[in-house]
Amino acid sequence: MPITTRQTFRGRQEHEGQGMFLSTTKEDTMMYEDVSRRANALQGLAFHSLKPLLRWHNDFAVDEPTIDAQHEAIFEMALEACELAQEKASDETLFKVFERFGRTLASHFRFEENMLEEIDYPERDEHRAQHQAMLAEFDFVCQRVKGNESQWAFQHQSLIMLNFMLGVTVGHILGCDVDYAQFMQRERTASRRKHPAFARSESRVARAQAPAT
Repeated sequence: MPITTRQTFRGRQEHEGQGMFLSTTKEDTMMYEDVSRRANALQGLAFHSLKPLLRWHNDFAVDEPTIDAQHEAIFEMALEACELAQEKASDETLFKVFERFGRTLASHFRFEENMLEEIDYPERDEHRAQHQAMLAEFDFVCQRVKGNESQWAFQHQSLIMLNFMLGVTVGHILGCDVDYAQFMQRERTASRRKHPAFARSESRVARAQAPAT
């Protein structure tokens, strides 16, 4: 039986289906629908198609050793979860990896945000807001799966968790984090250009390339 939703007093909604009754806020309902939609889209992908996306490659590096090590660890956990889901491991085993993923993510976000402050990254507030949104979604998924409070919690647990991990790795790290990596590269280049040794080197190159008279 599909889930249906009806509006109730006090701006809350009730979901009915599969012998289940859930009362939730409008914001929770919107997140529920968004998470469910993305998980359903992911359902058509075979696990072996996901695994190449979740393998870390050196090309993903932002050239900041601590950040790169953290990113690699995040990718490895997502790949581990994908393999567990493919092997039809117990929900409890998969959920433990998911919880560890969330703890690692929160710690990484704190480190990364501090670094973005230090380098005066102009879009750091927007980046921090993206982190907050992802952690809010993680908490939402965690509570629902752990509490078994919704239809997808017991029918699509692996898809819900993998979809979140895919969004963090391929969506955020390989998308938004590339922007600050490019900013850091530009700053490094500008800093080198200001160094006297760089100016002397440029002068030597210019003289070497000048036509003979």
